[in-house]
Amino acid sequence: MPMRITYLLRHWGGYERNRDYLRSNERRNATILYTALSKLTADEFKLLATKYRTGVLSGEDPKTGIHLTDTPMPDAEQAKQYGLTVSGMRQARIKLERKLSRLALAAIDDIDIKAGAKLEQFKLERDGLYIQSFSKYSGTVMTLTSNKKLAKVWHKADDSVQDGYRLIELLYHFKRVAVDDSNLLS
Repeated sequence: MPMRITYLLRHWGGYERNRDYLRSNERRNATILYTALSKLTADEFKLLATKYRTGVLSGEDPKTGIHLTDTPMPDAEQAKQYGLTVSGMRQARIKLERKLSRLALAAIDDIDIKAGAKLEQFKLERDGLYIQSFSKYSGTVMTLTSNKKLAKVWHKADDSVQDGYRLIELLYHFKRVAVDDSNLLS
């Protein structure tokens, strides 16, 4: 899944200002961003905060009147603050955003694994494909589908299939997802 880290960074100030009013997907995005940011050094954190947490409000939600985003500081202005050339500032920022993007992807995996572990019933998904059927008796045989509705529903408490879904998770890197989208992390 490609990570548009600048989307999360532009919303950083909005997540802080509106933390009591965030919808579930916004809370999830904020969790991803804060988890990734927590892995940065203080100097890296400061560089991104200077760029994206400006307090210059933009992106007002017409339904709620809440400003969801901040207008980022221009590279030229930030370069002046740091005593760098504009191209040097831009290169440093882009390199740091790539690092943060990798950290955010790792955070997404951790969040999804924790959420999946709590599900009593689930489907197994990888890259938009779901397990439709599975057999491990004559070698491992799986049928895949891109239609989530056709995917096999696994039950955590069913001892007879625990080895099967654990094998799929470990060897084939499938992850647990909610049977329906109403069970998603909130």
